[in-house]
Amino acid sequence: MNLVFQKVGIIGSGKMGTDLFYYLNLFDLDLIWVCHPSENPEELKAYFIKKIKRQLKFDLISSSSYEKRINSTIITSDLNSLSNCELIIEAIWENTISKIALFERLNLVTNSQTIIASNSSSILPSILNEKYKFPEKLVGLHFFYPIGMRNIVEIIQGEKKDPQINSKMQAFCFQIKRDSILLEQKNAFMLNKIALEIQNEAFKIQQENDLSYYELDAILKTVFPIGVFDFFDSVGIDVMHSSIEQYSHQLKTEKYTDLLALLKKHINDGNLGQKTNKGFYQYPIDNNVNTPYENVELEKTITNRIISSYICASSYYIENYPIKKDELNKALKEYFGMEKGPFDMINII
Repeated sequence: MNLVFQKVGIIGSGKMGTDLFYYLNLFDLDLIWVCHPSENPEELKAYFIKKIKRQLKFDLISSSSYEKRINSTIITSDLNSLSNCELIIEAIWENTISKIALFERLNLVTNSQTIIASNSSSILPSILNEKYKFPEKLVGLHFFYPIGMRNIVEIIQGEKKDPQINSKMQAFCFQIKRDSILLEQKNAFMLNKIALEIQNEAFKIQQENDLSYYELDAILKTVFPIGVFDFFDSVGIDVMHSSIEQYSHQLKTEKYTDLLALLKKHINDGNLGQKTNKGFYQYPIDNNVNTPYENVELEKTITNRIISSYICASSYYIENYPIKKDELNKALKEYFGMEKGPFDMINII
């Protein structure tokens, strides 16, 4: 295979940045992983070596592959090490100010040939390139966690929608064995926005009925792999609030105001989900709360409402934006980890 990029940089060592590093390490790439200054690169390097030594021990990789991965991987906290990268993927904390400040620092490192890709799940490239000296080279490259199990990437075009850069990003996704969908900024983060319609509908149902978060999630799990409220807890309620605020601004809508108010209350109370051991759920979870819901009639009504919102949201994007029905259906199957997409579910309701 002809390589689109050989030398690739990753900035960020949180959950997504780490997952991205270990996924890309499976491929024939020269990787430079830049961690946060507060972290110890030597500790990250020691863990990386320990992990691939284990793979070598159990014959999961060859000795030549082991040597190549050791010699083609740099783990550091120095941004200057990225100066010769052809592609740099930013995967730091989902905060506009922090990301813009990072790209301003990259002005001292990168050149006009470097493509910068932000893994942001909610912030548009046109906002992030505010202080970057080559704004036409900044695009979105939105992976989904865990990357190894989600074979879909959203490519968010930059302001100029450069066909050459778009083609390179599509080819790179192919190079690393991920399917991709190419989106304009006006329909950016489309998969998350469709999921938000399900989340908002679930929130309204919970408010309208005498149901606990656990009971509603149990109903949702008869259709989807995960509930809405345990998903909020796993991502982080503060992260969800920030993302939904961005989507509300991009969509020019106030329809998520009540949901945002609930998330804000949890944030003010210091309940951010799993990372604080309390959100919509209390952690560790009492297994007794995950019992199936027993009101069959209400369960059917609720699942029909949720599926209808899923189909309607998906249909909206097909009708209003340049994306094909089959392409979106396939992308959403990967996004949710389901065998059926929204357009396969029409006959269910």
